[in-house]
Amino acid sequence: MYRALNKRFDCTKSEHLTSLYQTARRKLVDEIYPHVKVANPQMTDHSAGHIAQVLDNVDYLVAHDAFEGEGDRPSFSAADAYTLCLAILFHDAGMVYGRENHESSVAKVYDLVRTATHEAPLQEKGLVYRIALAHTGTTNAGSKDTIAAVPESMDLDGERVHARELAAILRFADELAEGPQRTSNLLGQPPFSLDPDSTVYHRYASISNVHIDRQLGRIALTYRFDIGHKKLDPNQSYFRDLLEFTFSRAEKVDSERRYTRFYSQQLEPFNRTDVVLNFWHKMGLILDLGPLELSAKTALDRHPSPLQAIDPRFDADRIIDQLRRTATGQA
Repeated sequence: MYRALNKRFDCTKSEHLTSLYQTARRKLVDEIYPHVKVANPQMTDHSAGHIAQVLDNVDYLVAHDAFEGEGDRPSFSAADAYTLCLAILFHDAGMVYGRENHESSVAKVYDLVRTATHEAPLQEKGLVYRIALAHTGTTNAGSKDTIAAVPESMDLDGERVHARELAAILRFADELAEGPQRTSNLLGQPPFSLDPDSTVYHRYASISNVHIDRQLGRIALTYRFDIGHKKLDPNQSYFRDLLEFTFSRAEKVDSERRYTRFYSQQLEPFNRTDVVLNFWHKMGLILDLGPLELSAKTALDRHPSPLQAIDPRFDADRIIDQLRRTATGQA
């Protein structure tokens, strides 16, 4: 973003936009995001670390020259780079008012951050709000197709911004921001208790690894289940819940891949989602499932097929039975 701004604008304007971004980042990181956990103590991490991961994911999702292409025609403009990074900063800030409809509260947080509104471009608030609004939830009409509600093109001080495509990129980068860094092994233990409805989200984060592989056109999801560790016991009912939740989340990732690439040329190379489940015990790797390739190109309104309908090995009962027999030496 900084390099794109310096290349496109004179020194005064480039430094002004850079300062605006840094001021917003400082206020959000220091004054807003620390209070999100206070307002939502049961949730997985939505701190500055999550924002950094979403930014990193964008780096892996888009082409290396997307913002700084050779010659005068990169895929995105400097205004696109600035807008996307700013929208990522703000996209979860509304959670300071609670998780419910948090995307709709971004405008309120924006006004807290941009106290001297005359300093920022007039269109900045509308851009940030519309793009952040599309990363989850539904439209005013009740449709889940939130990206379509974002204008294809908007402007920032006379510079064209590909608002709809940026919304798609932010949404997918956010969906892929998952992993052990979003939870803690202390959670669920006294005095760090969790509600039953929240526990599965933290367990899911602790077993998840997401690899964005643009070169091979895939999103690789690898789940590591350490039987006997991290309180993962296939004889307990929560284990089935975690398995089924993992399947549903993998299906959602693939659904989001197909949905967002419909609106983004930069996401078109991602043709499939690969799902791998590894089950470890003190004796080593006892069950290795996958990769299961989900390769439907795109769909807006169709739900993905359940994993077990694609591959019968991905059936909770079958997996649990195998783990029980293997762990007891009967396999």
